[in-house]
Formats: sequence, structure tokens, C-alpha cells
Amino acid sequence: MKITTWNVNSINSRFDFIAAWLQKNYSDILLLQETKTPDQKFPREKFKELGYHSYAYGQKTYNGVAILSVKPFDEIHTGFPNNYYPQEKRLIWGKYNDIYIINSYFPNGRNPQHLQFKHKLEFYENILSFLKNNFSKSDNILIAGDFNVAPREIDVWDPQLLANSVGFHIKERKAFQKLLDWGLQDLFSLKNPNIQQFSWWDYRQGAFHRNWGMRIDHILTRGNLIHRCTSCNIDREARKKKGELKPSDHSPLTAVFKDQ
Repeated sequence: MKITTWNVNSINSRFDFIAAWLQKNYSDILLLQETKTPDQKFPREKFKELGYHSYAYGQKTYNGVAILSVKPFDEIHTGFPNNYYPQEKRLIWGKYNDIYIINSYFPNGRNPQHLQFKHKLEFYENILSFLKNNFSKSDNILIAGDFNVAPREIDVWDPQLLANSVGFHIKERKAFQKLLDWGLQDLFSLKNPNIQQFSWWDYRQGAFHRNWGMRIDHILTRGNLIHRCTSCNIDREARKKKGELKPSDHSPLTAVFKDQ
């Protein structure tokens, strides 16, 4: 089973790019963030033609998350059970066979002095409370998406320059670590120890070609999924322009799991 997470930076602007990628890179489940479209305008029929069921939770212009799946999910939920921050569509989750799959788009935070930075830290607290309150130690859990945090120094192109800037601030990194302390495992770092790869590059200043990037997209798991994972890789090629098709500023991250 292959599960991919990808911040697509507008699903309707990027549909052709995603479709072309899927033709060459099969995934059983595709978790999308920053879809930037209300649910009624999500391209369900187009994805149906590609063989995918679609579950969307979006809004115009900002945010938005979606799940694409070759086989239907057993159940789907949107937003936090406690209705935390309902005006921002950032969380969609459900059950697929024996796995609870959670797709989330974490706030960017703008800068450490901005009110949105406080909201970002609160969002992490709510995610942790959501996990603790809704899942037991025996549950197989996978939470993936754009976490907007690079957890380790190796996960940014210049840790000294970026120290305590948004995305690499010590408070954000501690919030991310709390998820790991709860029992989740960062699959990319597990399968690629001491390897530096990034999943996001700014569109500006030739950042992609200079490899001025950050690893802020993650797949975290708990339970026997950790041991079932055989690989977890970033597709850097998907960040390159393909003819007239302009890519997202993120690359997809795919984890592969063997059967039990």
C-alpha cells in the first residue's frame, strides 16, 4: 500500500499536474493540503475518471484538505470533534481498513511575533489533544500533511540562518516533538537516517535550484504501521516545471507499507 501526502497549492490550478504525476506514480491513497476550493468546486468527477474516490473539506482561496482513495474509506470525518477553529478547513480524517488516517494542514504562523504564530502553537496543542482523546494505544494511526515545521537541523538548508524563524522556531519544534513523545514515528527520518532532503522550496530567489529548502511535510505513524513501512521518500522531481504545467512549491512524500 502506498500513501502520499502533498500540499498542492490549489487543486484546480494544479489538477493537470497531479493527474500527470499519478499516471507515473500510483498511490492507493493521496492526502492533499491547501486545496483552496469549496467542496462544491472540488474536481471529484475528474478524479473519479482517474479511479479515485474523493473526500474534501475546503474553502475558497485558503486552506482546504482532501483525501483521494482507490478504495472507499469506511468512515470520514471533517474538522475537530470539539469544533476548534471551524472557520479554517484544515483537518479531514477517517478509517481505512484497520488504519485511522488523518490529513492535516497546519498553520504557517507567518512570523514569531504575529498572532498567527500563537494560533499555530494552539493548533499543535489541539492536534495532540485530539489524538489523546480519540485513539487508544492499540489503534493504528497515520497522521500526515504539511506540518509547517522542520523538526531537525538537517531538515533546513541553513540552520544558523533560519534559527528561530517561522518553520524552524524552537517553540514549533518542541510542539512537533510532543507528537513524537506521544508515540508517533517520523517515517522519513526513520527510513532515511542522516539524509538531507527537503519537501518545500520558495518560488522566489531560485530557491529550488539552489536547494534552499525545508522538510516540513511529514508522515507520522504509530502501532504496527511503523514496522510495516518499507520506505518513505520525497519526489523532488515533482517540484520541477513540466512544460506549461507549473508545480506546487511542495513535493509529494510517499510511504510504502507491506501487508501485515
